[in-house]
This record gives sequence, structure tokens and C-alpha cells, in this order.
Amino acid sequence: MKKTLKSLTAHKFTLFVAGAIVANTLIFVNAEKQGSKWIGTVSVGEYLKLTHTVQFKDTLDIRVTEYKKDFDPKKDKTFHVSYTYELQPPNRILLLNDLVPLRSTIHAHYLLDEKCALIFLSPKNKNPYQMSLACLY
Repeated sequence: MKKTLKSLTAHKFTLFVAGAIVANTLIFVNAEKQGSKWIGTVSVGEYLKLTHTVQFKDTLDIRVTEYKKDFDPKKDKTFHVSYTYELQPPNRILLLNDLVPLRSTIHAHYLLDEKCALIFLSPKNKNPYQMSLACLY
């Protein structure tokens, strides 16, 4: 009887560990599906602008690198900032961050297809210098 009880206790512990691993895997997979990644490059004059945005729940992590077409690393300009966002109809996003000089801004976005959008840094000033292209990947 004691041998069966010890075997049953060990078996329960093994099932518990296996269940915990499966549960953690499911949580990780679901958390990854809640976000999206957007990337795009725009050529403006003698510059190329690369935009990489990661969206997770209500935050946007934006990294923009602007570099000359001669690819001289001394002339690169990069900024990286995180914002919380709120959707504003029609096709606007209100970005908020109290830790940067521009605490709030509105971006306008126009879908090109199911995966790509044009994003303007200002809804009023729509020119190539204020624009980025972002495609879901």
C-alpha cells in the first residue's frame, strides 16, 4: 500500500509540472499574438527613412532611422520613443508620453491594403518629409 501511495504522489507531481509547462506556453503564445510589428522604408530626396514600430496592447514602441543614400554611418539620425496611444476617428492615433519634449501628437494613417499603411506625423501637414510607410510582418 505504501509503495502505491508514493508512486501516486510522484505521478501527481509529474502531471502538475507538465500542466504548468503547458499553461505557461499557452500564456506566452497568447501574449505574443496581442502585439504586432510594422516596418517600412521611405525615400525622400537624398535620405532614406526606416521606421520600425512594435505595438503591444495600448503602447507603441517607435524607432526611426534616417540615413543618407551614400550609407555614411556618421550622418545617421536615430530616435527611439515609446508612446501609449488612443484611436481617434477618423483614421487618427493620439500618442502620449510625458517623458519626451513632444508629450502628445496625432498621427494620421491611411491603409493601402490589408498589410500596409501610410502614416503622416501630422494630419494637417501631409508631405513626404512627414510621412512613413509601415507594413505588418
